[in-house]
Amino acid sequence: MKHASRMTVIRFLVFALAALCLFGCGDEDTGDGGGEGGDQFNAAAPKLSSLFFPSRSVTAGEESRIAGLLDYEDSPGDVREFFAVITDPDGNVDERPPMAVEGRDGQAFSTLNWTIETTFTVAGTHRLEVYLVDAQDNRSNSLFGTINVVE
Repeated sequence: MKHASRMTVIRFLVFALAALCLFGCGDEDTGDGGGEGGDQFNAAAPKLSSLFFPSRSVTAGEESRIAGLLDYEDSPGDVREFFAVITDPDGNVDERPPMAVEGRDGQAFSTLNWTIETTFTVAGTHRLEVYLVDAQDNRSNSLFGTINVVE
């Protein structure tokens, strides 16, 4: 009986830990690609898991190219568009034109290479938000990062 009790406790602890891992992620913007938001409870929506871009410091007034990687899961495998939104230190929002995501039909897990070309006019810390939309117009969660613009 003691063995069965221990197994029940262990199963409960494993379940509780799994629940914390699944539901413990908040909506805060950590500035390092870890924040989330968006359509988190739609099971059919793509789910972003990792955002990486090495070029986080650019010069104001010059054409800048920000490129990176975005890991995602999409069980239907029907992701269609990548979106990027840049908010400057004054709160002005620049919604970049969507980038078509092609050649990934049927892929449940993938890494997307993305590029944004823009000219930053205001120095300071800019907030980058990225998300995906699938063929059914389901929007993924958002991931965030920061871009430092210097004069």
